[in-house]
Amino acid sequence: MTKKHYLSVFFILFYTISIFSQESLEDIFVKRSFSPKRIGDIRFMHLESAYLLLESSGKNGFVWNKYDVSGSPSGQFLSTKDLEAWSGGVLSAIDDYELSDNDQAMLISTQTENIYRHSSKSVFYIVNIKEQKVFPLSLNGKQMYPKFSPTMDKVAFVRDNDLYYMDISTGNEVRVTTDGKHNAIINGRSDWVYEEEFKMTSAYEWSPDGKKIAYLKFDETKVPDFSFIHYNNLYPEVETFKYPKAGQNNASVYCFIYDLKTKKHLNITPTDDQQAYYPKLAWCKDRLLIQYLNRRQNNFRIYALSTDGRQKEIAYNSQSDTYEILPSWYISKEGEVYFTSDKGGFKQIYRIVKAISGFEEQQITTGNFEVKKIYGCNGDWIYYQSNKGKLYETKVYRINKKTNQEELISENNGMNDATFSHDFTNFILDYQSDDTPNQYTLRNNAGEVEAKLEMNDELKKFLDTIHFNKRQYFEIPTANVQLQAYMLYPKDYQPSQKYPLLIYVYGGPGNQEVLNDWGGMREQWFRYLNTLGYMVACIDNRGSGGKGADFQKISYERLGKYETEDQIAAAKYLIEKFHVDSSRIGIFGWSYGGFVALNCLFYGNATFKMGISVAPVTNWKFYDSVYSERFMGMPNENISGYESYNPLDGAKRLEGKLLLIHGTADENVHFQNTMELMKVLNNEGKMYDFMAYPDKNHGISGGRTRMHLFELMTNYIVKNL
Repeated sequence: MTKKHYLSVFFILFYTISIFSQESLEDIFVKRSFSPKRIGDIRFMHLESAYLLLESSGKNGFVWNKYDVSGSPSGQFLSTKDLEAWSGGVLSAIDDYELSDNDQAMLISTQTENIYRHSSKSVFYIVNIKEQKVFPLSLNGKQMYPKFSPTMDKVAFVRDNDLYYMDISTGNEVRVTTDGKHNAIINGRSDWVYEEEFKMTSAYEWSPDGKKIAYLKFDETKVPDFSFIHYNNLYPEVETFKYPKAGQNNASVYCFIYDLKTKKHLNITPTDDQQAYYPKLAWCKDRLLIQYLNRRQNNFRIYALSTDGRQKEIAYNSQSDTYEILPSWYISKEGEVYFTSDKGGFKQIYRIVKAISGFEEQQITTGNFEVKKIYGCNGDWIYYQSNKGKLYETKVYRINKKTNQEELISENNGMNDATFSHDFTNFILDYQSDDTPNQYTLRNNAGEVEAKLEMNDELKKFLDTIHFNKRQYFEIPTANVQLQAYMLYPKDYQPSQKYPLLIYVYGGPGNQEVLNDWGGMREQWFRYLNTLGYMVACIDNRGSGGKGADFQKISYERLGKYETEDQIAAAKYLIEKFHVDSSRIGIFGWSYGGFVALNCLFYGNATFKMGISVAPVTNWKFYDSVYSERFMGMPNENISGYESYNPLDGAKRLEGKLLLIHGTADENVHFQNTMELMKVLNNEGKMYDFMAYPDKNHGISGGRTRMHLFELMTNYIVKNL
């Protein structure tokens, strides 16, 4: 063996030891030694059977290389060197890009500024690849959500709460709306609560012929203000924005169609309900489809409206005794609408088509499993993701809508997701599992592998050298149901010994944490705790997703009750079956999980010795209207539900150690939640520990903040569990 080989072996052994020493938190959260490589810069082309991949070209910046669908390179498409030359050196850096429908132009974003969790604004440039030109979309301030028109001669965008478009041929900027005003009127983009709860950011769509723009207008004038303080200046700044809490006024939302030729705005709002939600809008041939949800969220409809506003039909209508779950949907070029609904007990695919006498509805998939996502369709095949087989895994399928023939097109056990080409002839499969970091393969639509794009082989080899700890999946029987769970054992686990246990919980409606996935940095932290001698378990309580409507919706109007009961019952089961030291059980949760962790500590009759609650909701009246009312109803109609299993009420029962953590600039779960809880704890004479992260939002990240946070929690666990 050469000196070089000796040094290589020494390095591997040293690195293996250091990863699982007390310094390994830095490997997880700072060096990110367990973070897999991603391929987020791939875009399928629209008119060619090819894709673009943005790759480094060394000191010269980046290049967009083109590959055919077999994975073979077919030349350079564009480079940052080209962009610099075409723009006169102005455009030398990019944050993101979108390719136009004709593959001849790009929208490139720079100087991106995040607003909330899903929204941002940037300086955008239009790149005309054929003519080798680069020019700014606008010189009048940063823009949001630009979109090429279908005719490729215009680009619409939002700025300062108004909708605009730019005529590419003339360079003229046209202002579509003029009443946009901060904390008052928003045109073409969503307000905070739509962004957070409906995942809507852009709120406008071009018509297929490029002659009209459909958009939403949000009137926030009656929505109460919420403010928090930024401490990063000599005199702290107060940020105020509109945040509708449970039972308070929402924004009034209106639907319009703007005609570019006549410059007229046609109000086509489907109902007179001032508190209704319109979570999505999309064009379907010559009709505009608008989703409707009443404020109680137990009535969901899809309206189909003509562009002149004269015809309005209800294409779909569903009523629930609890709440309606917004569907995954896809609209085909032929005018068929595919969507998911749990009205049969499990989320399945349905189709609505225009018929002579109105609209017809057909069920496509059936079974006691859930369809998680509809990707789209190509001819007779519909492509989708479901958890058929194992509740804690997802796979990619296709089904023939004529014959009902179903085919599995992802073979690996674990979590499988897909990004399809525009014609659905190919897709990129993103596969991951408990012991396999993300692997990306290019496939045809029958699931056959054409090329391996990124397999994270280096990380996988590293995991082999450290004897990577795998989860054990199992079910916990309770008096009523079986609960999905997993366990991570300490290194050198001995069944004859008793071990301390940390339970990780989220537990929110429809969510799943017990999944056969890679898990990210938090999961590696759990494995680090294993090296310190702790067992770590995770249990999906009643109310969680994946097991059908009855299992999920049992928590309706009673958030906290079943989650708390199930986590306590699970802890007792683990004591009996898994050699857990009953005097050393802790629980940790974040956001909704922080709410459940508090309730377990307060109502658990000393089952838990210690709890860590990060950014918790402590009273559902403090949280936003859409989420709280969906699962709890209106506060004035469910007084007992809002007061029961409420951490503010339960705080007087605190036994054991409690660590509260919150970011002061959390615009989602406000710092107010923790401050109100601290008032109660103080008044009740209860001792606890507390850490605030100044100017940090709900994610508590940036710089070395995550390292600080997890080191804090690790030390607290070691000291108190």
